[in-house]
Amino acid sequence: QWNRVQQLFKEVIDLDPDTRIFRMRQIKTEDTDLFNELSSLLAADSQETSLLDGFAIDQVDLSELVPMEGIRVGPFQIERQVGTGGMGNVYLARRFTGGFEQTVALKLIKYGMGSDHAVRRFEAERSILARLQHPHIARLIDGGLTPEGRPWFAMDYVEGEDIISWCRRLQLPAEKRLGLFLDVIDAVLFAHKNLVVHRDLKPGNIMVAGDDDDPRVKLLDFGIAGILEESDAEQAGVKAMTRAYASPEQIDGQAASTATSTDIYSLGVVMHQLLSGCHPDEEFRSENCRPETVNRELLAISGKAMQADPAGRFESVSEMGDEIRAWLVKRPVTCYSAGSGYRFRKLIVRNLAASTIAVFSVVAMVILVLVYTQELKAEKDRAEEESQRTYRIAQVLGSSLRSIDPMENGGQELTARGMVDRSTSYINYQLAGDPRTRSELLIMMAEIYANLIVFDVADSISMVAEQLMRETQDTTSFAYINMLADRSIILDKAGRYDDGLAMIRRAVDLANRHLRPGTLEFASVHLDYTYHLDANQEYALADSILMLVQPVYESNRETALTEYADFIFYLGTNYRRLGDYDKAEKYLFESLEISRGMYTGNHEQIASTMNHLSSLYQNKGEYDEALPWAQDSHRMRLAIFGPSHLNTIAAHANTARTYAGAGRLQEAAETYREVIAIFREEYSNDNFYISGLLQSYGGVYLRMKDFAGAETVIRESLEHSERLLPAGHIRQAYPLKGLADALRGQARYTEALDYAERAFQIRSEALPANNPDLMSSRHTLGICLWHLGRQDEARPHLQQALTFFETNPDRFRSQIEEINALGL
Repeated sequence: QWNRVQQLFKEVIDLDPDTRIFRMRQIKTEDTDLFNELSSLLAADSQETSLLDGFAIDQVDLSELVPMEGIRVGPFQIERQVGTGGMGNVYLARRFTGGFEQTVALKLIKYGMGSDHAVRRFEAERSILARLQHPHIARLIDGGLTPEGRPWFAMDYVEGEDIISWCRRLQLPAEKRLGLFLDVIDAVLFAHKNLVVHRDLKPGNIMVAGDDDDPRVKLLDFGIAGILEESDAEQAGVKAMTRAYASPEQIDGQAASTATSTDIYSLGVVMHQLLSGCHPDEEFRSENCRPETVNRELLAISGKAMQADPAGRFESVSEMGDEIRAWLVKRPVTCYSAGSGYRFRKLIVRNLAASTIAVFSVVAMVILVLVYTQELKAEKDRAEEESQRTYRIAQVLGSSLRSIDPMENGGQELTARGMVDRSTSYINYQLAGDPRTRSELLIMMAEIYANLIVFDVADSISMVAEQLMRETQDTTSFAYINMLADRSIILDKAGRYDDGLAMIRRAVDLANRHLRPGTLEFASVHLDYTYHLDANQEYALADSILMLVQPVYESNRETALTEYADFIFYLGTNYRRLGDYDKAEKYLFESLEISRGMYTGNHEQIASTMNHLSSLYQNKGEYDEALPWAQDSHRMRLAIFGPSHLNTIAAHANTARTYAGAGRLQEAAETYREVIAIFREEYSNDNFYISGLLQSYGGVYLRMKDFAGAETVIRESLEHSERLLPAGHIRQAYPLKGLADALRGQARYTEALDYAERAFQIRSEALPANNPDLMSSRHTLGICLWHLGRQDEARPHLQQALTFFETNPDRFRSQIEEINALGL
């Protein structure tokens, strides 16, 4: 019934009055109930509404007329409504296809909100969320259009309490409350750095999930988020907001509401309410609410954020967070008072144990003199300590160099591994009494072992280095944070993927809290994070991180060229992953030019860049251009590492992949066989890379239409993948999907469906909605369902996949033809 109402409304709303009257009489004759509902909508739409109300038709909520329980939207089935927002209702929903359980918060545009303006806003919401991948922002899982053309998306379902209720229930002190609030600050700051303003920050959009002793903050509902790059004219029509938390300029309808200052204002209101228990404005305060006393410095922070004039607020969310952190460590809060007396009192409070005798001002002066004297002595001691450290490091270097002296090694020619072993032994023995220097040198040795593909030793040495550094270093220092980042990459290379990811996230969290944004130290930790994001195919989040640190590297290009070259390389490779091939080509060639200028002859950075250029041209379908880059990279790595190093094997396999893409399938198969033989001789089947090689080799059989041969090879790939990777790891999706394709090629659709569903589950939980791999899985799953007679379940998958494939018809020609042949 509602679909008919909506269709008729769109039909008659643009008719001239006389024609509309005639059409309405026809409808009344046909169906009185339909006429009454349509008349109500037209009457509501004709009424003038305030800015906060928005257009009348946008505010009509007829969900009671059409119950949503049990309705299927995409692959999800609605169970019940759990909330409503400015753009749409939110429902608890569960996936009913794919053979696995998944609970989501599904947002569907409200009934009666079918205007073009509302649809554009709703679609913008989905695209914004897709790129806001952050631990404290609800993750976008899926999205699409209903058969009636109504946009929807599925997000993480966060089961918890709003931040005010959670803190009130546990009666947390101000310090604990502010710790959670800083997580909110970090999430909003991340969004702002991605040019996204939330514009509806309120307690109901800030949820706390998890156990009481391990809370996790999640920021919800970017339903009225505005992209700063959009024009003021486009944003002037956006009217949804929550008045109790809206800034004055939002309420007045000024175009400046797209500025980040609107979020700062809302954060100030939430902070005040979080600490006092009551809304700062009595108009929005419940009758029985009695505000608690709040520290004057904290009131100054929230008060500055809530200044009526945006110019009087904090310049950024980061500045607001810095003031809160200053209060937590008893440092002066700048917005409270800049006076010297206040700062001196804060100094005394912060160093209370050392200053309780400072009762009189004269004694305070004495203390300052003593502190200055101690600082001079400490500087002298530090200089002597650094001198000793330099001497000890020189001793290690000398030991390494002496290992090639025939008087020391008995005439035996040492390998690189032998030299590293000797140096590591010397570090552990001679520096046993200097744990700080020992830890810093051991992490360097661990990185060398990892590059030599001796992962077990690299893992164990890096663990010792971490323990030593944790005992001897300030865990908020860059040295410690950087060590965590270095070890995270070692863990990933050693096959401990989840441990590596957890460690880099810990490092990034510490960097966000304790390192100054805009510094190379801050940037380097985040750049290491993108290494893991690339491995986990989280390219949108990697892009956000790279945009965050790009100004740092560009401003330090002349003084830190090596670091800049690394950044440019990461930037180019990630643009390739995202499908922005023009930018990828630009930055990869810039990386190659810098590397060739920095290094003479063969160098891994040059070889790696050439390998990625080959992959870029493969992605573009330009295989004649791709092949020389892959071959040159392979030759250079052969000269550097020899044939059995993983980097050499990667370039060798990339050459095979280029042959396959060019249709030279026999050459591709022969090259893959060579690569696999070399790999197994060196590493047996104990390194995950064997699974990837076999999967690619099986893909050649798929191209040859030898589906039985493909099945045999890809089954072995899957076996190794399940043995070597954590359950549900993103990389397991490749052999799962490949095996489904091999089985459906043999018309064994029932068997294929299980693998297709598992691949789709993994990718749908880990990848953004428009990721090519996810769309490929949708295609395979849809084909299996279709041939099993489950067309209603298949159609949404195939339609979404087809829409995506048609954006690059040359690359996805065969997939497009297969879907079109079904006659959807």
